[in-house]
Parts: sequence; structure tokens; C-alpha cells
Amino acid sequence: RRAGFLSHIELGYFPVHMVGLLFDIGLGWRTDRDFTDIFQSRYAFEVQVLPLDAGVFHLGGYGEIGFAYHFEDFPDGYDDRRKMLIGGGAIGQIELTTRLAITVRAGVASLSGDRATEITAGLSIY
Repeated sequence: RRAGFLSHIELGYFPVHMVGLLFDIGLGWRTDRDFTDIFQSRYAFEVQVLPLDAGVFHLGGYGEIGFAYHFEDFPDGYDDRRKMLIGGGAIGQIELTTRLAITVRAGVASLSGDRATEITAGLSIY
């Protein structure tokens, strides 16, 4: 297995300050040891709970369920599959303003039995 790139676009709503309900779109790719390109798109519903609050620092966890679409581009053809996605992990945020935060999350995703560990960092706009 090799490392790759996966971006997340999340749209959602926080009905209370520490609980968020989101729709997650993940788009990414990597190259395997045979230099075959592998593309993946993920579509999942996600719940974020950030109960620990220390000024501008917020910590908690997330869980998601949905589907992942896997596409491999072989020299003599291609293979595409849909897999069930279940994942979760820890999430932390540093508040920059009331509407902007730096977010870091680390977790594990299970794709119909295949496990993937993930670390993601980015900018969250509220």
C-alpha cells in the first residue's frame, strides 16, 4: 500500500455548539506499486461531537457512514467498485475567528473490510 491524496468537502449544520451533522464528499487518488492509478470518491453522512472546549481549542470525535467508489486504471482496461464506508476517529480545531478554524483529524475508515488510516488537516469555514 502507498500513501495518496484525499480531499474532503463537508457541508452541514451544527444544531448545538458541540454537535455537527454533515455530508462529506471525499475525492482522491494514489498510485500502487505497479504504477496503476487508483481513484476514489466517497459520499458519507458524518456526525462530529466536540465536547472538549478550552478557549480557542476544541477536541472530540467523528463517525461516518456511506459509500466509496473505487476506480483502477489498468494498462489493458479498468476496474470499478462500490464499497460500504464506515469510519471514525479524533478531531481537533483551533479557532481563528468565530467563522474560521484550522481542523486536524485522524481516524480509520473501513471500506467493506479493507482498512485505511487517515490524517487530514485543513481550513474549516462556518
